[in-house]
Amino acid sequence: MQELIEMVLGYVRGIWRNRWYALVCAWLVCVVGWTMVYQMPDQYRASARVYVDTQSILRPLMRGMAVDVNPGAQIGLVTRTLLSRPNLEKIARMTDLDVQSAEGLEGAIGRLQGRVGLASQRGDTNLYTVTYMDQNPQLARNIVQSVITVFGENLLGDTRMDTDTAQRFLDRQISEHE
Repeated sequence: MQELIEMVLGYVRGIWRNRWYALVCAWLVCVVGWTMVYQMPDQYRASARVYVDTQSILRPLMRGMAVDVNPGAQIGLVTRTLLSRPNLEKIARMTDLDVQSAEGLEGAIGRLQGRVGLASQRGDTNLYTVTYMDQNPQLARNIVQSVITVFGENLLGDTRMDTDTAQRFLDRQISEHE
């Protein structure tokens, strides 16, 4: 036991003798860390939770079929419908993403596909979280709001094109599995 105490006291004396070196090293690490953090761009995250009754969306699509869709397939269908190209074009136009040319539109759609997140909550497959991250907080909020607006329009039946696309997709999938 005495040896252990002597060993610990030896370490403490060594640390005390070299405390200024340790302090200088700590300050250097802090200054470098603060500089790196200062140079990092700000990232703002906007998110919204949306309750979607997937059964009411899929019921017209599945009319006349005896197949029951599992929750994983429902989530995939909702995600594909919401993040389809026509919807992303609408979102890009609604949020004024500086789209003056076809190349600009392609770039905006690519960024939206990569940055818009749609996730289902673990316990509830009907509760979705829409997220978007950007350096501009207003743009992040506007894009999430536009995603929700477009999704609401699709649910209300303002546009049936995505529903028809989903119907064709389901028909293809069912015919492949038969």
